[in-house]
Amino acid sequence: MSRELKVSLKYNLTGNSTACFGEFVSDLDAAGFDRRNTLVVLEAVKTVDYNPARPEYFKSASEAAADAYISCTEAALKADWKISLSHVFQPPCMYTQEKPSTILICPDGRVSRYISVYTGDPDFYGGDVLGEGLPASGYGVREEILGNAGQCMKAQCPYFPICMTGCPSFKKMAMKSVRTAFCRRPYFERVVSGLSALRAALAHDYRKLDL
Repeated sequence: MSRELKVSLKYNLTGNSTACFGEFVSDLDAAGFDRRNTLVVLEAVKTVDYNPARPEYFKSASEAAADAYISCTEAALKADWKISLSHVFQPPCMYTQEKPSTILICPDGRVSRYISVYTGDPDFYGGDVLGEGLPASGYGVREEILGNAGQCMKAQCPYFPICMTGCPSFKKMAMKSVRTAFCRRPYFERVVSGLSALRAALAHDYRKLDL
């Protein structure tokens, strides 16, 4: 099927679907996908708060999600499929940019610094294109992030550049404040440890991994 086209197949990981991943990669062969042009993209389905109706969803940045990524990556590499973990090491949130390249303009002219938040929340307010305009001196984001990062700096966390204290929208929903740090260090360490083990065990196949 993918002999002439480059195909990316996104596989959502949950507590249930992780166990079925081996069957999924076997089905790719049966369906005629070409290993040279097919990329399997993994993403763990996360929830902000525990939802009893969806117990199979992973808690955000949980070690269980990290283990699922490593387990499925190993299965894909052993079956000789290219695999992407681009959703594991995502870049910092757009909110962390002092002069963001992406904003949301509401119908009434108010600007949100975060494209998923358009409720007029003052924590995400970025000016008014019909009124005072956009701030000329930036949003003070650097100071805000550094104010949240005391624990990160004290621990000299090596993952700070890709975390920047976490997604403000998630923090507002789950932790009720953007002025705090959502630590994901145990999650990142679990993933890196798992990848290091895979690299040692599957040195030849590891090159098919897209981070």
